[in-house]
Amino acid sequence: MKVLFLDIDGVLNNDHTKERFEDEPYAEFVSVDRRLLKLFMEWWEKRDIELVLSSSWRHSKYMTNYLIDLGLKFYCYTPSSFSAHKRRREIDTWLRNHPEVTHYAILDDIAVGGKGFVQTSPKHGVRQKNLDKLDKILETYGEETTQNSQ
Repeated sequence: MKVLFLDIDGVLNNDHTKERFEDEPYAEFVSVDRRLLKLFMEWWEKRDIELVLSSSWRHSKYMTNYLIDLGLKFYCYTPSSFSAHKRRREIDTWLRNHPEVTHYAILDDIAVGGKGFVQTSPKHGVRQKNLDKLDKILETYGEETTQNSQ
């Protein structure tokens, strides 16, 4: 199974996103940029990749339901530590508990590093070049994932 660990802020929105949540108390939060969502969805829907939500958005039922309403389907969420700086540790923990994963990649604007990581810019959000890198990672990387989890 192939999985993509997906962050939202700085990936599906950016510094210029005008969309906001309509409901209080979320109205001050930036929502998802429709243009970036379209780009991501067109890429994702053509691939057999499960999404794992690694974003801090996973802490809010309102925000996760919003993402689901937009068409994103999540296989699972990473465990919660409530710290973006611990995101790589959360992902590694999740991977240890899911030996069915053969290939994975991480799409995030925070530098979590390591194999499989593609960093977006909060200024731009996801771009085609990021998606092209994900394709290369998800096509080639995975043999070590399977071996390391055993």
